[in-house]
Amino acid sequence: MKGGHVRMLVLLALFAARAAAQPVLHFNGISLAWPDVKLSLFVQCNGTELLQLSKRNFSITENGIPVNGFTISCPDSLTRCRVSVALVFDVSGSMAGDGIAGEKAAGKAFVASMDGAIDEASIFQFNGMVTQKQALTSNPLLLNAAIDQLSAAGSTAIWDACMAALRDLRDHAANPCRAMVVLTDGMDNVSSANVKQAIDLAVSLGIKVYTIGLGLSLDSKAMRDLGEMTGGSSHFVDDPKQLEDVYRLIASVIRTQTEDCEIHYTGTCIDGGARTVTVTVSDVCGGADTASLTFTAPGNIGRSLPLRLRAGRDTTIARGMALVRIAVTDSAINAVLPETEIVVRFDSTLLSFRSADIPPGALLPPGSIAVTQQTLGMVQLRITQRVAIDDTGTLCTLAFEAADPPDTALASVRLERCIFDDGCLVPALADGAVRIIPCRWVPAIDPTGSARLCAGDTIILRGPSGFSEYTWYRDSVIVSQVKPLLRITTPGRYYLLARDNSGCTGISESLDVRGVSHERLTAGSDETVLVAPGAQFEVQCRVSPPLERERLEGGSADLTWTSPQLTLLRRVWLPENAGADSISVLATYILQASGDVREALSIPLFFSLSLPNGCIDSVRLKHPSVLIDGYCEKLIARAGAPRIGNAPNPVRESALVSIDLDGAMQMRAVVIDAFGREVARLADGIFPEGRTVLPFHADGLAPGMYAIHATTSGGGALRPILVLGRGR
Repeated sequence: MKGGHVRMLVLLALFAARAAAQPVLHFNGISLAWPDVKLSLFVQCNGTELLQLSKRNFSITENGIPVNGFTISCPDSLTRCRVSVALVFDVSGSMAGDGIAGEKAAGKAFVASMDGAIDEASIFQFNGMVTQKQALTSNPLLLNAAIDQLSAAGSTAIWDACMAALRDLRDHAANPCRAMVVLTDGMDNVSSANVKQAIDLAVSLGIKVYTIGLGLSLDSKAMRDLGEMTGGSSHFVDDPKQLEDVYRLIASVIRTQTEDCEIHYTGTCIDGGARTVTVTVSDVCGGADTASLTFTAPGNIGRSLPLRLRAGRDTTIARGMALVRIAVTDSAINAVLPETEIVVRFDSTLLSFRSADIPPGALLPPGSIAVTQQTLGMVQLRITQRVAIDDTGTLCTLAFEAADPPDTALASVRLERCIFDDGCLVPALADGAVRIIPCRWVPAIDPTGSARLCAGDTIILRGPSGFSEYTWYRDSVIVSQVKPLLRITTPGRYYLLARDNSGCTGISESLDVRGVSHERLTAGSDETVLVAPGAQFEVQCRVSPPLERERLEGGSADLTWTSPQLTLLRRVWLPENAGADSISVLATYILQASGDVREALSIPLFFSLSLPNGCIDSVRLKHPSVLIDGYCEKLIARAGAPRIGNAPNPVRESALVSIDLDGAMQMRAVVIDAFGREVARLADGIFPEGRTVLPFHADGLAPGMYAIHATTSGGGALRPILVLGRGR
């Protein structure tokens, strides 16, 4: 008993063998003066005790939970610890003669190294029996007299002698630094105890053991384990005369022995449960080491630790999601939250439970919350890991979907029950609620112009005015939180969240702004249309490459000419009613030629084009012309142009067409219909000067008016030809 507190020491499990080059942590015991927990330990590097260690070299866990608020004190390297030593001598029959003589000389050498005032020693001898020849004393005369009485005879009870000497040090030692020195020349053959029991007792008492083996008939492994696993050392000699030097060496090591380091921390949970304390030393001697001890915390003292849990409050709009935070609002320092069951009740007429999540920065580690049961108006949660709670903060959040009440409503969220699997925490629960605001509006987004965005261009999106907050999103990412106007240069899916002064939030329908690349287009037609006087015909405005229909919306194409011999009957703007996704014909114009043309007349046509949604860099227009041939017999010809000779006209199945050239040149000859469309190709290549005769097969053509159209670098020529069907 000391200071009215119970001092508790527990046994340490057998240490595993450690590499000599690594640090060795000797965890000697735990002392409780509740709520103070004191750990006693020392660290060796290659058999030498390390001094002046600091808190940064240690880490501690209790039942796997880190202990942060601990203090550590280690002895001063300049202060020698007062020593109590048990000298244990083998006096079995095998020690007779030189062995017993060397043993006595060695024992007296050790006594001579003591200070004769504070240091104390006891003398034990063993053969088949264990005898204490001298109790602990500082008087060297008494110690030497006991050594002189040693005589050899009998068997060997090493482990019983060790247990007796250790218990004597436990019960009678006056000094804080304690050690035992054991000498033998043989193997134990009569003890009731064993080496493991001796090691466990020495470790639990913090007593270092130094073993000396003489000769070869030894249990060297047992002697080595007893020395090294208790923080002492082991020595082996062949000649009894060497014993004196070994005892002097051990005496010098013991004289430099210091008190243990002490680590203190405050225990918090008085539940009478088992506590496993694990200490790790690191950044010393080029490595690290770990050791553990187990103690039982006091219980039934009538003290409990409150853990205050509160369900938070949230405000949401109807049909929106509300997040209710379950938080620790007040907690005992270094409390350990065991695996826990929490039951939450809520207003099922206004709320529907969706999920339980652990947000970033929460007290619980990720993945440690689970929903174990869910019914109408109730959800049961399970915290699946033990967690150290040393601060206030969020445990988890519960997500609820709100109903759509006719008026603003308050839905209760109540912590009904909290059950801890173990420990001494007592829950103190506080309820929360969700405020639901009905909202009957949806803000509209009005884009200025098209919702198609050309590269490098800007579109302005306009939301409703008069709200207190505006938040613009692009693909669920906030892009602005300032004004009802948003200037955009990036395609994406945009929507607006607007909040009024009452806290009601509306979310717009999304607006898909598509990005469109710039293109260079060719539009119009460069073909010559051959018509007879008074005939109706059509001219098409084509675009290449074809465009998507929506890019043509709002566009226009116009066809103009200067001659009064043409009249526009109607125009069809195809993108307005075309069903295809991609369009190449923009417009079709139905014209009528004048009936009083008597000579061949060529009329140029001019296209103009406007495509506001096309993202067009530039448009090259191709302009057609109309050839009105008086009675289909006269031709337009230019100097150097090819000359088409007579051919059978009309044609039923086939004919030969002659074409005269003024020199060798490239020539292309085709057959075109009344709308100027190519229906057959007669030639396309280099032909010699003079006449070339080309076959014309008309059996695949429908009856009607056609023309032979020949072109060279010098110009072109046309000759109408009438195709008759078979049998006419």
